[in-house]
Formats: sequence, C-alpha cells, structure tokens
Amino acid sequence: MNPTITVATCMTGHTSVYRALLYVCAQTAGSAAAATWMRSSLGWDGITGSDLAACTKGSLSDGRAFGAEVMFSFALLFVAYGVAFDSRQGQLFGPIVAPLLIGVTLGLLIFSAGGISPPTATSPPFTPGMNWAMCTGPAFATEFEGHEWIYVVGPIVAAGMVAVCFILVPPHHVNGIKWVAPLLEPLRKDQRV
Repeated sequence: MNPTITVATCMTGHTSVYRALLYVCAQTAGSAAAATWMRSSLGWDGITGSDLAACTKGSLSDGRAFGAEVMFSFALLFVAYGVAFDSRQGQLFGPIVAPLLIGVTLGLLIFSAGGISPPTATSPPFTPGMNWAMCTGPAFATEFEGHEWIYVVGPIVAAGMVAVCFILVPPHHVNGIKWVAPLLEPLRKDQRV
C-alpha cells in the first residue's frame, strides 16, 4: 500500500509502468478517501491535518526536509530491497522475516526522525512520510500547505537511487551475468530458443 515501493519496483522492472500507475492512483485515492472519511467521522469543523496524522516538516526549511525525506525513504527502500527482493535472503530467512525487518526499520526511522526537528511552541515535529499516500491523503481532506511536494518528490528520488544500487550491485553480476529486468526475462528466454 506504499506508492514509494511501487515506484521503486517499477524502476527496477518488477512492476510494469501501467500497473504501477494503476497502483499509485489507487493508493493515493484510497488515502484521500480514508482521510476524508476519518475527518467526517471526527466532526468536519475544527479538524486539522495534525489531527489526521499529516506529514509535517516542522521547523526545517524545504531543502532540509526534502533531504531528510530522501534519506529516510532511501533507508526504508534499501532494507526492503535487501530482504524482500534478494532471492538469497528469501532462501536464508523464509517469507516471514522480510515483513518483520521492514516494519522494524520503519519504526526505527520514525523514532529517529523525532530528534531532527522536535516540536516547538510554533511548529510541530518533523515527520518523515516515506509513503506519499499517507502524506497527501490528510492534506486532501483538510488543506494543502504547500510542502506536500517534499513527500512526493523525495521518495521518487530515493526510489531512483535504490534502483541504481539494485541494478549496479551484485548479486545480479555474479558469474558475469548481466542484469535484465524481471519483466523482460521471459522475452530473453524466448530469444534463446
């Protein structure tokens, strides 16, 4: 349910572009609908974005918040790709450990973000999104504050960085094998026949 992971899998060839667009639209629309439903159930008037757990940049500038969002999103995606998309890890740990490690990483990243920009009398704390559906949904239900682009562009940049790492770093180059997008693998096998 995370568009950041969907975009990353599209960039590495695990998800087709059309399917990724469909997933991202559904994830973002679902978040907007859920936030609107939550606002209506809490009482429409007087509800702010922070009541709906909106992502905030705290006292950070846009540039610093963007850099932090890229860093946190990269860390989450790096762990997700290391344990979920590496076939050797699946053989070693089985199917249960990957979601557990990703969840623990997500919790540690959110916990560590609390010290970047703690809450003050004039601003809430910095909260990393790492999932732009989670950040844009509450903004859609309340009001856009102008910094939501950080939580969309930051994870896309991080997804591109992880895709480059995934393609350039082994195990894809073991024994001289070139990396081929998983979606193109059946085509490659057909060409050998």
